[in-house]
Amino acid sequence: MSWTWGVQSIVDRRQNTLVLGAVCPHLDRKRVFRQPYSKTNWSGADMRGIYAGSYDPPTNGHRWMFEQGMKLFDKFFIAVGENAHKAYSFTLNERVEMIKELCIGHQNVEVVTIENKFLVKYAESVGANYIFRGIRNEGDYAYERGMRYVNSNINNDIQTIFMMSPRDLVEVSSSMVKGLVGADCWEEVIKQYVPEPVYKRMLKKFGHQRTRPRSLKKAL
Repeated sequence: MSWTWGVQSIVDRRQNTLVLGAVCPHLDRKRVFRQPYSKTNWSGADMRGIYAGSYDPPTNGHRWMFEQGMKLFDKFFIAVGENAHKAYSFTLNERVEMIKELCIGHQNVEVVTIENKFLVKYAESVGANYIFRGIRNEGDYAYERGMRYVNSNINNDIQTIFMMSPRDLVEVSSSMVKGLVGADCWEEVIKQYVPEPVYKRMLKKFGHQRTRPRSLKKAL
């Protein structure tokens, strides 16, 4: 079924999946989760959500998801993933520190790390009853839907919430941001895609790749 309460909601109780559009700032969580999707959800327990990613680096899209998660859940875990077979631009500790900087002042957030473990199993271990995922496009939805089915085979009691990104963040990703580094004036370009603390870290880490404007090069 479909409801419109200032958000776009698509609910399939059989698959334990809830898809939400952007939460309007004037709506509180109880109105967003129209009964029975209120603070105490279906089972009567507090809402505890977990949002996982590599965050290499955290982008404005990630920050938007953090903000929505902090509004929706009583307890919100941000899990920073580490894969031994994947190369990262920022260390695990650097990524954790950047996310903590973005969540200063929010008491319901805990930044954790996850390595070599299914997310749904980690969610079990911390008592999270919701996995929180962002959807930017059809490709994201197809992938996340498949992962939701895998998670349900492991633990069907943990439900999935898909949050649809705002239009201006649809194209923003960590890989896109890193791909801009090194081009002329890259420092000015990436500033619009990452939070300020992340931007400062990127300037420090990639400063040796700093380039001069084309106009200056021509003058020289």
